[in-house]
Amino acid sequence: MKSKVLNIPIEVMTYVFVEDIRKPFRLFLYLKAVSSGMLHKDSEEFQQAMDILDIKDVRTFRKYISALLNENWIGYDDKTGMYFIRGFQFIREQHAFIKRSTALFHIDSDVIDLDAFMFGAIVGDRINRLKSYREIQKKEDGRTATKRRGVAKQVLSPSSIPDYLGMSVAAMGWPLKLSQTRSHELKTRAETAGYLKCNNMFREVVVMDKPDRSIKSFIGRGDPELAKKIRIKTKRIGKKKVVVAMEQLHDEVIPLIDYKSYRLRKKIAKNFLPAIDGSQRPPVWALWVNEKIKNGIIPPEYDPQILKNYVF
Repeated sequence: MKSKVLNIPIEVMTYVFVEDIRKPFRLFLYLKAVSSGMLHKDSEEFQQAMDILDIKDVRTFRKYISALLNENWIGYDDKTGMYFIRGFQFIREQHAFIKRSTALFHIDSDVIDLDAFMFGAIVGDRINRLKSYREIQKKEDGRTATKRRGVAKQVLSPSSIPDYLGMSVAAMGWPLKLSQTRSHELKTRAETAGYLKCNNMFREVVVMDKPDRSIKSFIGRGDPELAKKIRIKTKRIGKKKVVVAMEQLHDEVIPLIDYKSYRLRKKIAKNFLPAIDGSQRPPVWALWVNEKIKNGIIPPEYDPQILKNYVF
């Protein structure tokens, strides 16, 4: 298999998870990487795909091909026996995907555990967006309220905002409609494969001279949810050994995948964001984003400029 790097749009990978077409998509990526976009039905690349992707039954292979045909991510010409592997540009236009972030996928290594790669790429992209959003907020906080556009923002106090970028396991899996158990499994696999680095984070709640078995129940009387996150550890303060009740916070998440921004040429941009006249209503997502911005909230996943072509 020749080595090749693909730029996979984050929105495409999210769609693949939600629609549960992960295995057909794995085949799609392989065929895309080893071909020029066209393959004859009798091409040896199809047999190689079965061997390399460990597809043991030809019926399973045909099932994956059928799924890709149904998505129209590949096409087939009965007369010539040729398969056509669609490009990501086609898929983006097909689903009106507007986000420009893509992850660099190395076919020779990342195809081994595609689920872990996609999960790591999607989570990492959300962390990067959160980082950008924070940087924007810092700039906005440096301006006076009278100079800001829209209404004044209601922001958390500095002490309530973590000084690191983190995310809970449940939050990682929420956009992909994954259970917490499945999300935790993929997080572990993404860490093992080197797509994410997650550091455990804690906050000291109580420091004690000796262990106290009742400390969790005591904390639970005032805050049951906090009690569930309490972990008991020992540490040294100088020469003295103490017991510390610590609240386990969301892990710090560090993306380790390379990303690129998809460049929209003018012709392509028109397909994604067509001019809207006053007689047409904006799509639901645009109405939602517009409402958020009116209330002084800019969702980190969206660039406010995407609304400029819509009439509300």
